[in-house]
Amino acid sequence: MGHTPTVAGVSAVPLNREQAGMPGIEWLTRFAHLLASMVYLGGSWFLGAALIPGLSAAAPEQRIRTVAAVIRWYHPTSLAALGVLVMTGAFSLTSAKAALGPQYFPALFTLLGPKLLLAFALVMLSSYQFFGLGLRLVRSLPEDGGTVPPEVEAWQLKVVTRIQVCALTGAGLAAALSGLGMALARG
Repeated sequence: MGHTPTVAGVSAVPLNREQAGMPGIEWLTRFAHLLASMVYLGGSWFLGAALIPGLSAAAPEQRIRTVAAVIRWYHPTSLAALGVLVMTGAFSLTSAKAALGPQYFPALFTLLGPKLLLAFALVMLSSYQFFGLGLRLVRSLPEDGGTVPPEVEAWQLKVVTRIQVCALTGAGLAAALSGLGMALARG
């Protein structure tokens, strides 16, 4: 009749996820968003502010080959992180829109509008860096490890500089997006 089963005097009513100490989907989404943000921002900062400037004393061919070797790993990893950021951000917005109802746009759009605009700019910049510059640099290297003509090497060095500028600009955009995200989270 209304009797709650007990085990050793403790109610056997199932607990919800939070009571059981298990993370909910919002927590996992935020964790994935933060982790992807750290990967993207840290990788961009490393590439633009540490690796490429740190190679300035190296021979041009060595600088080009080192940057190409790093971006073979860095670009797919950053692209995946950027994808996770977009997807988890969209998921969080969907939850916020459902929770706020008609107050969604008035409550969030002053921060959300600029954040979406910066996110779009970051995706476009990163696409240019990954596909417009990175792939062209990697594909311009001789497969046999040989040397390239001086005019090709000069072009490759320009591409490395453009990759550095894109990485630093992307890090700045990602930092601004992080600040806007924290402001949105505070409400």
